[in-house]
Parts: sequence; C-alpha cells; structure tokens
Amino acid sequence: VREGSLDAIIIAARLLSEKKKKPIDFSQFHFITDAINLQKIFAFCNEAGEGLLFCLPGIIERIIHFPHKNFRMEASDLMEIGHVTFDQNLKSRMTRPRGAHSTGPFFQLVAYQYGQFRILVRYEVDCADYAAVKCNPVPVDKSEVLPEKKKSDINPDIEIVNYGEVPHDVPLQVLTTYPQGAGFPFFTWAQLFFTNANHELLGWFKGNGDFGKPAIYTLQDVSKMMKPLPLVSLSKVHDCLDKVYKFLTKNDDNFRCGLVWKGKAHLEIFAKHEEATGGISKGVRDFLATQCKDDEPTEEQK
Repeated sequence: VREGSLDAIIIAARLLSEKKKKPIDFSQFHFITDAINLQKIFAFCNEAGEGLLFCLPGIIERIIHFPHKNFRMEASDLMEIGHVTFDQNLKSRMTRPRGAHSTGPFFQLVAYQYGQFRILVRYEVDCADYAAVKCNPVPVDKSEVLPEKKKSDINPDIEIVNYGEVPHDVPLQVLTTYPQGAGFPFFTWAQLFFTNANHELLGWFKGNGDFGKPAIYTLQDVSKMMKPLPLVSLSKVHDCLDKVYKFLTKNDDNFRCGLVWKGKAHLEIFAKHEEATGGISKGVRDFLATQCKDDEPTEEQK
C-alpha cells in the first residue's frame, strides 16, 4: 500500500463487523498496532540491551498507531539468534493452500485488554489446523476465477474481495526457526502471548535448510519451561505503553512519532516532519475522526 500501512487493519475490522451486523467502535482502542511492535517493546523491557530501536511512524488521534513494515528475516540472514525468524521453504513443505487464490500472506486481527489498555493487534498467520475442526479437504481448482474486486471507499488503493470462509474455531499457528543445540528460543513466549495464536511451530535446523519435523508448542508448553515467568517484563511493557500514550496524547494532533529510543532510564521520542506520511491515509484518518473524539478538558485541567 503506497500510503497507510495500517489502513488494512481499519478497513478489515470494519468489514468484518458489518458482516456480523455488530458495528465496531474504534474509539474503544488505545492502540492499533502490529504484534511485532509489542514483541520489540517486550524484548528491551526484558533486558535485551540498551538502545534497541523500533519504529513508530504514525499519527495520533486518540488512538496511537504503531505501524511496522511487514517483513520477516530468514534465520541465515541474522548474525544473532535471539529473534523471531522464518523459513519460506519450510512453510511450503508443511502446508498447502485451500484455494487457487489463497496462497498468502495471511493476517489475523485480535483485540484484547492489556492492563488499562484496549489494543487491536494484527499478526501474520502461517498455518491453520483445519483437520482439528474436521474440515473436509478442498480440491484446488487452478482455473478458479477470483471474485470481483472492489475498491475501498476510504482508501481506493486497497481492493476488497470476498473469498472463502474460515471457521471461527480453527487453530491458528505461527512458525519460527531455531538452531539445534542452542537451547530453547524463549522469544516464542512473547510471540504467542501478544498474538494469542494457538500454536507455535518450531523448525529446528543444523545447517542450511535441513529441518526435521517441526515441533508444536502452545503458550502453556513454553510457560512450563520458563522459570520464572516474565511477569516483571510484562509490567514494564505496560509502563512503557503508558508513558508513550500519555506523551503522545498530550501533544499536538498533528504530531507524528518517527522513532522511540530506549535510554538507560527513560524513553526518547523523536518526531517526523509534519508533512511526512503517517500510518494511515487521509481517508482512514477522516473516518476515524468521526468515532474518535478527544475528551473535553475538565475545569481543573483548564
């Protein structure tokens, strides 16, 4: 999308709510973001070194946007192994599409309460266990014609297609990789926690692409191996979000956050130029403005 990296979240959430005839109120959310951003905050709150960067390009309008470029690193491209990695070849070997046009990538939206904050989160889904909900295999017809595309009314650069159905109870799974003999990748705990995915599929490798059968873990499985649970880090994440939220909501409506830097005892927040593009396009911003109103200041605040 040329403008509005978070537009798809807003548009998809609105379409799904209209389909269920339960209109969504975006003013209930304090944050709309990609799960990877919450994982990054967790990483530096978990003593992952000084000066860890994560980008927060966006605009502020009662909701704070933490958009993130959706790309993932291959394990062989990283010098360090303490990060979520991905292997496209492994995924292609262990999955198959359920339609001629359903080859991905796929994203899931999930909303939850995290302390005092209501958050709408997007994350990339790698697999879904249709056998677990007894779905019949679907023969893939390569000549199948994609239904008509319609442009979004609030961002014409995004096209919408109604294609297929996903059972609401199908287990959703994420995939990561890790070298054998290097311990257990406990970053998977944050990946499962902040996405609410059902399973983590972990591909162990020795060299380049020599994966065995992936192991399957739930959040409970990983939690049993962690002693102690990172409850202190979760509290620090909430404290960090609280500081960012208070800072940004007290600034000019047009303030655009370009970067947050972790200092030794504080957060450093840098602004983008006023004319720089934000996390959402003008059309989506105008739509959100109809729902997300600033609180009127009290007499004491005046």
